[in-house]
Amino acid sequence: MKTRTFFVLALFLLTSVWAAAQTGPATLKSVQLQKTDTELVAQIECEGEFTYQTFEMADPSRLVVEFSPITRVLTDAAYEAAAFGVSTVRTAQYQPQVARVVFDVVGAFPLYKISQNLNRVVVTFWQSTPAAAEPVAAQPTAAEPPAAPPASRAAADIKGITFEKVNDQMKVRIQTEGAAALQGVRLAQPSRLLFIFSPVEKISAPPYVDINRSGVKRATIEKQDERTYQVVFGLEENQPSFTVDQSPNLVEVLFRQDPLAKPTAVRRETAQPYAAEALTVGSFPTTHFGILVGSYGIASRAFNEIYGNAGLIFGAELSKFFVSTEKLSFGLSAAFRYFSKDGEASYTKDPTTLTLMPLSVTAVAALHGGAIAPFLGVGLDRFGYKEKSDYHEISGGTLGFHAQAGFYYLFPGIDVLTAKLYVKFTQATATENDQEIKLGGTEFGLGINYSFGRPKK
Repeated sequence: MKTRTFFVLALFLLTSVWAAAQTGPATLKSVQLQKTDTELVAQIECEGEFTYQTFEMADPSRLVVEFSPITRVLTDAAYEAAAFGVSTVRTAQYQPQVARVVFDVVGAFPLYKISQNLNRVVVTFWQSTPAAAEPVAAQPTAAEPPAAPPASRAAADIKGITFEKVNDQMKVRIQTEGAAALQGVRLAQPSRLLFIFSPVEKISAPPYVDINRSGVKRATIEKQDERTYQVVFGLEENQPSFTVDQSPNLVEVLFRQDPLAKPTAVRRETAQPYAAEALTVGSFPTTHFGILVGSYGIASRAFNEIYGNAGLIFGAELSKFFVSTEKLSFGLSAAFRYFSKDGEASYTKDPTTLTLMPLSVTAVAALHGGAIAPFLGVGLDRFGYKEKSDYHEISGGTLGFHAQAGFYYLFPGIDVLTAKLYVKFTQATATENDQEIKLGGTEFGLGINYSFGRPKK
């Protein structure tokens, strides 16, 4: 009965890995560009489940839309745009499960908005505020403070911050008196939108306004220096789209949350290589050789009575993956372990020592694609055992079987080093003097491996 339950559990674990592989990464299917007199629209279509994030990069200027998990890119490598500040649209497989669509920008960043409709992400560019009040994202081109205004410019007064609900949108007005240079900056961690005013002589508006509508938590006025202040909008995690309209004494921000859009992270990144970005985590290695250390507890009441709780187990393991797909690798591993535990005989209380030397062969399936690669395995064991005291000594060998599960961790930037965290369930029974001796049990352990090679697709 226990043997059947053991194999049912192993079969269930292997089926779970296979099912996870079938619902894995998606495909970047197409990019379509549409130009009109007022805007450039890029429709990015994916197939399968995916998430995305967007951010701007400098030197050279570009907008990046990053998709994951994506393992296939069926689009052309580049598309000519030459409209509204966008020169070229490029696509590439950035990492094993990450694809990027890059919009190369000439000069200052145009205004743009990003939305999602089912399996399509739509990026719209324009260079002047459209007449219709559509939710759009006015993104800054840099996070530096605004240039110092001419000395003759009169300092301004931030007089008030008001808001009102307009249908399913929310309009916030920042009222000023006097001339002040304005710069908008959108930041993440935490998500917020900043409007920087300079020069400012005084603040008549309250320093804190609770909003809690349309994805906006609050508006606060913060001082940067003697003549520079910023109005900061704290945003929800699911960041709203927004439109900015500026007149001499008024800044209007129209916020709206798109119910179909997934949360996006907008951040500033430092300059990286323009054509090809370096991978931070290598693909899954084919060969692993390392040492193991763990805790082994025998599933036997007699063992607990004589030897107490679990003890340390040490070993070495060699694993080789022979077959690999985009998401799965299959191979074999061989391991030798050594376990020794001192105890006292139940009746005579004589000191006694149990030594186990199991040799294991395991068929392994690993699900990979990132820094963490879960695995499952089933296999056979050859247990060598020896129990010795001052008055008796028995030794021998027996066969057993096991199932194990855990994950490999691939250290970013260190291709030759991986860690392995695992749990192993073993059944093995020896017979001495017509008595059954249970040697199987549960093992928890950690391995450090020297790993090399790359799978053949």
